Amino acid sequence: MRATQTCRLPDCCGTLTEGRRLGKVRAWCFGIGINPLAPAGEILTTVVIDSDVIDAAFGGLVSQNAEGEIYPFDTGMVGIRWTPASVRRALNHEPLAAAAAACIALT
Repeated sequence: MRATQTCRLPDCCGTLTEGRRLGKVRAWCFGIGINPLAPAGEILTTVVIDSDVIDAAFGGLVSQNAEGEIYPFDTGMVGIRWTPASVRRALNHEPLAAAAAACIALT
């Protein structure tokens, strides 16, 4: 999203800010990873957001838009619920870049 655009969801930024203040939105920087196949380093970061904050901030999302469909993890559900089983599935069966897999595994 460009800086000149505004969030179309009702007060999602305020919801995330409040979640951060309450400790329900947490960010980590794991460091810089160097992939020998890439010409540059990657800053390895992750953000973990509690489900009630996600629901409040992004509950108005749709299951598809002009860019395509959001991948459902379970029938009738939009997005992926990050349970231990879904994390294992992502790490073991989904095509992930090494940096993405490292961030997921370290979270």
